[in-house]
Amino acid sequence: MAEPRRLMPRRRLLGAAGSFAALLAACGSGADGSLPPLNDQQREILDSVGAISSDQIELVADYLADQTVKLGYVQSPWGGRNEHYRNLAIGANSWQEIYPRIRDDRVLINQAEGLGVAETLSTLSNEARPDLLLFPGRDLAELNRAGLLIELDKAGGVESLLRPGEYWGRTLAAGSVRGRQLAIPLMLGPWMMMCQLDLLSTVGVDPPIDRPWDIRQFLTNVARLTNPSSNPTERGAFGFMQLVSTNANSDSMPPSWIWMLAMGADLPGLDDGEERLQSAEALAAYELIYALVHDQRSAIKFDGVGGRSLRNTLFENANAMVSYPFNSGWLSQFWRGREEPVSLAHLPAGPGHYTPVEMHMMLGVLTSARDQEAAIASMQAIARTAGDSVFPTARRSDVNKITALQPRITREDVDFMDQALSEAEPVMLPGQERSIMRRNIDLPLMVGRENPESAASAAFAALSEHRFNRGQ
Repeated sequence: MAEPRRLMPRRRLLGAAGSFAALLAACGSGADGSLPPLNDQQREILDSVGAISSDQIELVADYLADQTVKLGYVQSPWGGRNEHYRNLAIGANSWQEIYPRIRDDRVLINQAEGLGVAETLSTLSNEARPDLLLFPGRDLAELNRAGLLIELDKAGGVESLLRPGEYWGRTLAAGSVRGRQLAIPLMLGPWMMMCQLDLLSTVGVDPPIDRPWDIRQFLTNVARLTNPSSNPTERGAFGFMQLVSTNANSDSMPPSWIWMLAMGADLPGLDDGEERLQSAEALAAYELIYALVHDQRSAIKFDGVGGRSLRNTLFENANAMVSYPFNSGWLSQFWRGREEPVSLAHLPAGPGHYTPVEMHMMLGVLTSARDQEAAIASMQAIARTAGDSVFPTARRSDVNKITALQPRITREDVDFMDQALSEAEPVMLPGQERSIMRRNIDLPLMVGRENPESAASAAFAALSEHRFNRGQ
């Protein structure tokens, strides 16, 4: 009679689960479900599991397969919609049968008036609280201060997701606070220019694809393509459509911090760097904003109400160039779906240049997760399959998947994004600090006629006071 299988102690079983998940993620599986031969890196992962017998590995697989993980998400403006989060869960569930199942009852974290994401999570019952959380980058600082995310670099089984070279630009570092990795990046919203080639050809210029225009080139071309209407009921033609929000609670497009990054300025960090608002590169960005709105008059004001009217304004045929944090749906439906030829291009640059990217989706494990090892295993599955559901992702290897998902997106689009995202710089400003910049830079420069240096000084003082009062 065969001896019954001996169960591993639960602590050892759970510890092995994360490493075993990492091994499967690194190796993949053959057509018959078997594992292929290991390379040196994969062998290191296997060695880290320790001396585990084949029976015990089977127990780990059985354990993982029996677990369920609840996924919560906070939507990002201009980012993923409900179906994207659903497809992420479906893709992860279909990747490896032995991985934990992500429950179908995903939790949308709708923040009530005056409540942040951390406070909203605290109002949920233990049963309703998710294990994994997808959230926009602007919420990382709040989640960190509340201590709600585990430190991934101290956890087992996640090492393969923490290699900077596998991500665009500095996007992996966006999930790090004071040297501790709290989240990984998933979906990006790059701020690039979309150019109508037929309009640019009327003044004999090509879009800035190989390298950005400098400020002088950009403003010259904007002036040649702009014909503001003297009739207040007509919009005229715009060389570059700068949308100016007159509402302090909504962003202009692009807002000041995006122009800062395009000019090569560094944004304030999560708890330092307020003086960067007064750097030479930042001042160049403010002067560019002022020139676009007041000198070139290549701008239109709106009251901050989004939806169809804003979308229609942005994509009018008379706009030679626009910029917004695009994703595959916007690019495919509203640009590649047009009859007029269009091209992706760089925003103008100063002596330095970044490609600004909104962090639409970041993924972290909550400290309250029912089973952290199972949550980490599900994180592996989501990260490895995200490129099949959303685009662009932060992982370099996903860039070639989009043409299969969105046939209207061309090989030229993919090649350009491959180049531009190599200089990706994450936008991690928390919501309150974006509001400070809107009130002290965007509104005074775009709606009023404030001197750029005065606006920079006011923003520096306001941000410094805000952080002092917060206790940093």
